Amino acid sequence: MDVFMKTAAFYLRALYLLARKRVITPDVIRRDYDRLSGGYDGYFSRHMAKHSLAMVARLAIAPGNRMLDLACGTGTITLELAQRAQAGEVVAIDNSIGMLERAREKARSLQLNNITFIQGDLIDEIRKLPAAHFDIVTCGWAIAYVKPNVLLGEIRRVLKPGGIVGIIENRRDTLLEVRNTSIKVAGQFPSKMQYLMDLHLRLPRSKKHLCAMFRKVKLTPMDAWEGCEWFSFADGQEALHWVLHTGASAGFESMMAPEKQAECHRLFAAFIERDYAKDGRIAVAHRFVAGSARKDAK
Repeated sequence: MDVFMKTAAFYLRALYLLARKRVITPDVIRRDYDRLSGGYDGYFSRHMAKHSLAMVARLAIAPGNRMLDLACGTGTITLELAQRAQAGEVVAIDNSIGMLERAREKARSLQLNNITFIQGDLIDEIRKLPAAHFDIVTCGWAIAYVKPNVLLGEIRRVLKPGGIVGIIENRRDTLLEVRNTSIKVAGQFPSKMQYLMDLHLRLPRSKKHLCAMFRKVKLTPMDAWEGCEWFSFADGQEALHWVLHTGASAGFESMMAPEKQAECHRLFAAFIERDYAKDGRIAVAHRFVAGSARKDAK
């Protein structure tokens, strides 16, 4: 009964915060990515970049294309586009100054001079761009940080007729081990929850759902697929360390009152080890969906 009451208290508190619109803001997420930018490639990109690049490889990019990379982060997709574009141009947008600086450093080291970097909110910045201007638009791991339908609609607007968009994104059931553990931790102190993180509600459920999102804004799906990357940890502390140093923690640190954060960290490590350790390891599934769509000429 104690577990039931704590779970009920958590969801009642979450509904209250949602009704009061006390959700994590883009500025909080931006600050977290600024903080994470220095180690982001080591903790995330070295595992997940291959999936982003596989998405780019399916887009049939031609030399001279005009391309736009949204939520460019540390530049994994941006640099690949710039190298494939040759004489073409790439515009890269991200809200995090820290992530953009890492991307700029890598572009300088590769002597890539065909990239324009822009810092700002994705929706605000894409709305400043001309209609029917880009051959290719990409967005990696970020459509849920804004209103996906609004962003996809703007992507369609800036694409040339016949232009292609490529998306790779977390699936709604990604990192379930982390999310379930976080809920259990928050359930210990429901009254200390200050904000709600509603990010996962905007994630695509499957490749079928991603295609439906494309069709909703009158983009024609071309390709869609799903995948999973498994992360393995020796114990709860190692799992906690990974969560706190990747985008998996962006925004979550601000959910709880500051005086409870240390205790929440301790409980997270204990709970995820208790619930998910098997044969001496903790396995966490990073599930994702990717796909491409075309803006028809008519």
